[in-house]
Amino acid sequence: MGDTVTFTVQVLNNGPSNATGVAVQDVVPNGYANIANISNGGSASGGTITWSGLSIANGATVSLTYQAVIQASGNYTNVAQVTAADQPDVDSTPGNDVPGEDDQDSAVVTPGAVIDLELTKTVSSGPHNVGDTVTFTVQVLNNGPSNATGVAVQDVVPNGYANIANISNGGSASGGTITWSGLSIANGATVSLTYQAVIQASGNYTNVAQVTAADQPDVDSTPGNDVPGEDDQDTAVVTPGAVIDLSLVKTVSGGPDYHVGDVVTFTLTVANDGPSDATGVEVTDPVPDGYEAITNISNGGSLTGNTVVWSGLSIAAGTSQSLSFDATLRDGGDYLNIAEVTDSNEVDTDSTPNNQDPNEDDIGDALVVVNPAPPPPPPAHPIPTLSGWLLMLLSTMLAGIAVGNTRRKRQ
Repeated sequence: MGDTVTFTVQVLNNGPSNATGVAVQDVVPNGYANIANISNGGSASGGTITWSGLSIANGATVSLTYQAVIQASGNYTNVAQVTAADQPDVDSTPGNDVPGEDDQDSAVVTPGAVIDLELTKTVSSGPHNVGDTVTFTVQVLNNGPSNATGVAVQDVVPNGYANIANISNGGSASGGTITWSGLSIANGATVSLTYQAVIQASGNYTNVAQVTAADQPDVDSTPGNDVPGEDDQDTAVVTPGAVIDLSLVKTVSGGPDYHVGDVVTFTLTVANDGPSDATGVEVTDPVPDGYEAITNISNGGSLTGNTVVWSGLSIAAGTSQSLSFDATLRDGGDYLNIAEVTDSNEVDTDSTPNNQDPNEDDIGDALVVVNPAPPPPPPAHPIPTLSGWLLMLLSTMLAGIAVGNTRRKRQ
């Protein structure tokens, strides 16, 4: 089907006289179309070709030819006959449509079925992010003209995808290759083949599918030849956005007993559970008023007022980064210190940066309980002392008393 064939009509004159005014007619049946290249001055009217005014010498042959295209269905028995001559024919009557006479003959084509399979591949609508499950759809249209049987389709899923599942239409997966076989697609019909896969953090995202076999020849494609320009092959490409999962844990050094004036170290551990690397990460720690003298800020962090900010951090998938600073405990104030991831270039799978939601894992806190300062010791009572003059007076009095006692004893 679809082939262009050449019909040849040969008219032999067995004599004994020369033949003149010979006319030949070929009524082309509806199994053929697009009649062209009629030889010897013949003409076509509708599906009927006529040659007239031919002269054929005794013992000579004239060959008449034309071309036509085989159709998908119809009558393929093509009959031609002599319809006129100036001389009588000894054994035939021109134009009487008698198959047994030798001035009439037929040619029959038994066409093989041909098909025109067209494959289109699409992916479910985005946006697409790493870790998303997407659905690929492979549609195979048969433009005919025949029904297609024994159709096989192959989809070699690249390494940018994994966890292939939910393969439709009895397809099977071996490694990363999905195969559908034994499909039948009627002329003008379409079969849709689907499956699902999970987008990976890296790899090739250009997914190619093609027809690899059919029982009938395809008019414009060769199954399984990996030629992108043919209509039995197509691609679908996903451009995934990176996603991350950042978590923040905050701790404080020392304890459990804290006192005003103590210097403590806060440590913020930011972990990235992936699957993508995290870039442009910003962490903000608004230190409450229970602390002062913030120093030793690590990792290039900056201090504005009492707020510590780390920005432009990169944290590879599966790794963590520790940030720290020191602060001194004040007498009175708020000691609950909360820090949060406030920005990143990639989407976080379970948190929204800078939304102050305590239930998310990108926020962490540390609380210091400050013990009251011990009371000052009571003041020491001074031992009374005597001045120098008073001591001299006391000494003179004691000496006088002693002299008086001595005189009384002598008397």
